[in-house]
Amino acid sequence: MRYFTSVPSPSVYLDNAATTQVAPAVAEAILQCMRETFGNPSSAHRFGVDASRHLTRARETLLAALGDERGREGDLLWTSGGTEADALGILGAARARAGRGRHLVVTAVEHPAVLGCAKLLEAEGFRDDQLHRLAMMLHDSHTPSPPAAGEAQEA
Repeated sequence: MRYFTSVPSPSVYLDNAATTQVAPAVAEAILQCMRETFGNPSSAHRFGVDASRHLTRARETLLAALGDERGREGDLLWTSGGTEADALGILGAARARAGRGRHLVVTAVEHPAVLGCAKLLEAEGFRDDQLHRLAMMLHDSHTPSPPAAGEAQEA
């Protein structure tokens, strides 16, 4: 699956954790909605009703793709991006399950959105254990060791 049309060869984009290029069909669908179905889906006028229909179809399509044919309204929540989704998931899950324990485990190499949530929850009384040692082990395993005294170095 290659969508890159504007990245010159032999360039390779390796930052997909931050953002990923949108498939052309998705970009076209978004542009069509932005041009033709731009109403507030909560509004009662024609533009809002049209937008609401598009949103309902998108929800049903996504839920079906995820294997959920029921399509219950609360089963899918739209967010504006990854940071908001991280916060919603981490804070919501931690607070909902606080009665079962108030202990978080995160690595020191988490995304800043995850670390920010951990810091906020720590201020709310959660115990936050960052796995600094794991991060150091991962770093060390990818860092070449210097040659021992008397060993030949590769050129």
